[in-house]
Amino acid sequence: MNIKEFDFVDDREKILRTLDSLIEEDSEKGDFRGRWSDKEFYINEYFQKPEYKVFLALDEGLCTGYIIGRMEDKQCDIEMHYILPGYRKKGIAKRLKTKITDYMKDNGIEKIKSWVSSDNTASIKLNESLGWKIIEEYKYCLFAKDLK
Repeated sequence: MNIKEFDFVDDREKILRTLDSLIEEDSEKGDFRGRWSDKEFYINEYFQKPEYKVFLALDEGLCTGYIIGRMEDKQCDIEMHYILPGYRKKGIAKRLKTKITDYMKDNGIEKIKSWVSSDNTASIKLNESLGWKIIEEYKYCLFAKDLK
């Protein structure tokens, strides 16, 4: 398993296959509709803009997961974090979250934040294991970690 920074030219087709899985999974749950079920929306919104940093988990060329952070001033918001169902519980999410956290710290970001659904116990445990703290809670938990 390799964690690497997303490159639009080299990785576009890989991420499209993974987005197919995300969209299918979300549509089965009824979570996202409209533009959120459109791969090109994801590509145009998250994968081409300079304020976004994307890291991929690759296994023999297959994108098994990714994480997207949006940088603004001295803060990064994790916009999306997804692991293919067959690759969950293998430490990939932890490696991706660690990679983006280290990148942000090395590039002058002072705080990193991430919203997690309050019923997503796996993501809550992951964030807590990495030293993130809940700073707000409702239907979602807002986690944050100071990097300075």
